Amino acid sequence: QITAINLHTFEVEKPSPYGHNHSRGTFDWSLTFNWAELPAYENDARKDESFPFRTPVISGGIFAVSKAYFQHIGTYDDQMEIWGGENLELSFRVWQCGGQVEIVPCSVVGHVFRSNT
Repeated sequence: QITAINLHTFEVEKPSPYGHNHSRGTFDWSLTFNWAELPAYENDARKDESFPFRTPVISGGIFAVSKAYFQHIGTYDDQMEIWGGENLELSFRVWQCGGQVEIVPCSVVGHVFRSNT
């Protein structure tokens, strides 16, 4: 779950305690990132609500990875001059290196959203 952090005050919004509407990251042919509802077959395979589920891609500002694995897959691309593509690139590298990207539903991530892009 993503909760907002106020850009000006850094106050953290309380996460919503309601619903178990799980979404996973997707992308279209123009490589635009989106969220989509978790398919029933993926949700049915989970043991309980706290069980992680796979996602093809993840949003770039909300992932956690060990330093050793991040270095193993090549860290951030220092030639990327604008933000917004690192999430797809890192997700693809994880898959190409034999890993998998998962969402842990009971985790909460705070994010400072920009006022303009």
